[in-house]
Amino acid sequence: MVAALASLSIGASVLAVPMAINAPASATQQAERGTQVQVVQPPPEAVARYRVTLVQEWSARTHPSTLPPNWHTSPAVLAAHGRVGDMFALGSLASPGIEAMAETGSTTQLRAELGSNPSVAGVATGRGIDRVGSDSLEITVTTAANLVSLTTMLAPSPDWFVGVSAVALLDTDGWADRLVLDLVNYDAGTDSGAGFTSANADTQPRQPIAGPRDAGFAAAADEGRFGYVVIERIG
Repeated sequence: MVAALASLSIGASVLAVPMAINAPASATQQAERGTQVQVVQPPPEAVARYRVTLVQEWSARTHPSTLPPNWHTSPAVLAAHGRVGDMFALGSLASPGIEAMAETGSTTQLRAELGSNPSVAGVATGRGIDRVGSDSLEITVTTAANLVSLTTMLAPSPDWFVGVSAVALLDTDGWADRLVLDLVNYDAGTDSGAGFTSANADTQPRQPIAGPRDAGFAAAADEGRFGYVVIERIG
């Protein structure tokens, strides 16, 4: 309600008399009275396209004391999925596909496992990297499958691999534009070899996937990172 003035003549005098006028408050007045304005974000696009680049730094520069001979990584496997653990997860037992990847670098069984999982929206496979280098893969994610995981074997090694697990690309602000993440170190828990070039030593019973638990891997992890991943939206 806004007060206005009306003129009232009394004899020769003119008096100003307040008069109430019903009118909507202005936006400024509403704000001053504590009115909250809700901003509704538009829903995210149903799908997004990403380029994921694996950068391998593992070398005599980064690991002068622990670098094994003929070091390399296996072809990377990248998946877009909807649930944590669809590819692998800390504290869980390795699937046969993760075991094969971590021990031999083979991706056949892992890709088959992912392809038969209804929570997985897409799978991409890269190439192995000899010594220092990079490899880029592309994948489409959806609102229902907005997590990405990537894995590659450190070779030679008993069952050691690096990667990232269940990275969320969608939040309340929408799709991520760019992320840079260090590769995380994992022991598959399927071979008990202590060093990079140890003979096969099958772990029985199998152990959950963990960080470096063997002496050689722990020493290398302490010496430096093996590389990083760049995740960039391209569509």
